[in-house]
Amino acid sequence: MGVYVRADDFGYCQGVNRGIVQAINQGVINNVGMMVNMPYANQAFKLIKNKDICLGLHANISVGKPIRKADEIPSLVNNGYFKASKIYRNAIEDFVSLDQAILEIQAQVDMFVSLSAQKPKYIDFHAVCSQNFIHACRIVAKKNKIPFIGMDEKNMEVVVSQQETDIRCLSEFDTFIKKSKKEDILIVYHPGYVDEDLIASSSLTNKRECDVSFLTSEILKKYIEQEKINFLKIENLKIREDS
Repeated sequence: MGVYVRADDFGYCQGVNRGIVQAINQGVINNVGMMVNMPYANQAFKLIKNKDICLGLHANISVGKPIRKADEIPSLVNNGYFKASKIYRNAIEDFVSLDQAILEIQAQVDMFVSLSAQKPKYIDFHAVCSQNFIHACRIVAKKNKIPFIGMDEKNMEVVVSQQETDIRCLSEFDTFIKKSKKEDILIVYHPGYVDEDLIASSSLTNKRECDVSFLTSEILKKYIEQEKINFLKIENLKIREDS
């Protein structure tokens, strides 16, 4: 049985970088989404540049500073920083400018290439469910001939882990796999360790450490062996253009 698992938010902070690297070295993570606008993105890439993983762009418009100048993308920023996720969640209408989102996401693709000397293996998106933002991700991905992974793909089910103990995470993992009705399944995790930078800007804290624990746990390793699970790379996935 083949399953895709992905770790998001690489580059967010040193604690997240450390947790993701541990989930790669001691666990099952082989797909990683990097946030290139964050201060620790360069450190993140250096930590995994010689590892056999599929590295993608975790497109981001809700934390940190943008790559483009603030006056070029006013719908996305407050005081030089991206608007926080809660602002997007509480908005009655989609205030994201499609053209401005395209500008920023293309800049993030370019920054990714500058850091890694290669294009992202895929593009997905961080936190914000603005339809204009998601559409912009698709447009930039298509323009650059990069696969786009959304949350509602025709032949792939994309699910995000919510549980917070090894046993509950394993039960969730088993349920995701066995109840999926689509051809492929991608399970998203957020491994990391809590540090001051994370506490200052993210509501997702303790769950990250739980993900590190589960992804490197003996109970998961035993389950993998029992169920004959193969962990696949997104770069080998055939993304349907009409999805």
